[in-house]
Amino acid sequence: MRKSVFILILLQFFYVGAQNNLNLIDYPAAAKVISSHKYNISQTPVIAIIDGGVNVNHNDLKKSFWINENEIPNNNIDDDQNGFIDDVSGWNFKENTNDISNYGIGSWHGTPINGIIGADHTNKLGIKGICPNVKLMNLVKGECVTSIIKSLDYAYNMRKVYNDSNGAKGAFIVAINCSWGKDFLWASDYPQWCAMYDKLGSVGILTIHSVPNNNIDVDVLGDMPTTCQSDYLITVTNSNVNDEKIYDAGFGRNSVDLAAPGNSSYTTLNTGDYGYFEGTSAAAPYVTGIIGLLYLLPSDSFHQDVRNHPAKTASLLKSVILNGTDDLTDFINLTVTEGRINAFNSMKLLCNTFNEEYLYKTIFESMRIISTYPNPTNDITNLQIESNATTKAHLDVIGLDGRVIFKQTPKIQQGINNLTIKLKGILKGLYIIRLKSDQITQTTKLIVK
Repeated sequence: MRKSVFILILLQFFYVGAQNNLNLIDYPAAAKVISSHKYNISQTPVIAIIDGGVNVNHNDLKKSFWINENEIPNNNIDDDQNGFIDDVSGWNFKENTNDISNYGIGSWHGTPINGIIGADHTNKLGIKGICPNVKLMNLVKGECVTSIIKSLDYAYNMRKVYNDSNGAKGAFIVAINCSWGKDFLWASDYPQWCAMYDKLGSVGILTIHSVPNNNIDVDVLGDMPTTCQSDYLITVTNSNVNDEKIYDAGFGRNSVDLAAPGNSSYTTLNTGDYGYFEGTSAAAPYVTGIIGLLYLLPSDSFHQDVRNHPAKTASLLKSVILNGTDDLTDFINLTVTEGRINAFNSMKLLCNTFNEEYLYKTIFESMRIISTYPNPTNDITNLQIESNATTKAHLDVIGLDGRVIFKQTPKIQQGINNLTIKLKGILKGLYIIRLKSDQITQTTKLIVK
């Protein structure tokens, strides 16, 4: 299990970081593609979370758990004949029981990860899980490799049965989140473990692993399963709201695929409340959640491929995740992609594959300001702009006396744009941000404190 850190501070301060994580990865635009088009998904995607258990009574999780409809609860019979008695919501491979709640105490590590991926209500900061429409299957692992392999094999068998029965049995598992690993080990010493990822991919499952919470080069010092090679394994390191690598996060030019902004993640806590969860453990579920979101793409041709070519679809999803990253200077020569996940870029690539570009081209207004953060600010604020076309704009910051104290002429790209406004030395007070193009003028207030 990857070491993680909880931080409980003023909500107003951390709201910026929590919301900025979603803004950084262009999540609002990706989610808008899904929500703006009416489409009936025949089967809800399932995300398997292999971890230490979960608080099954958390108000914002309990409606999100996967239910095995072919298993009658608490009758002490293996109704679906998969080798596990009463596996209604998953299985505990550590204790060999169906208790995913860890004797009712949940898990300080597994509960937050469930929330980042699929919390089904808006919490008091207004932040939902990345893909609240998925179902969450929890598998509790032990520390030994045998327990890990058994956990992965359960997911494989449930998806294989689903495929073979045309959805009548099993589970439509599309991804597995594994925010853990074993430091300083090599793939060459664990061939059976590494082979599981290709096996999972063959039925349509991607596996997402976090890297160590140590500033180490895993290509040099080793890590499992990061050093495994598979077209169906994605490995994730940690970045912050400034798109910088977190110091205590592993890297590897050949073995670590990409970064995700795990820091300041506001999510479900094991206490039944909400709070902050960080580390590479928090970075991985951003990627896992986006994969779940991509499987909701409102496209008949895509879902036909999902049914008929599950392995091909899983490989495609990995491709759009890696090819959709934003290039970051801080990750040059440190990861395979040298970038951080961008949900909207990946969504566009998936749409383009099936000639469904209209899904994202038709939903945006001509140009609008989505958010300013932080606001209030001391001297720097970030402006997020949504546009349905590439255009040149005029950006001004204006005082109440009408004086323009900041001016810029940015090129606004189609989709989501992130601009930084630096106001060093500016006096405290209320200002107006004005964004103009030939077609539209948008304004918003900015408070400098």
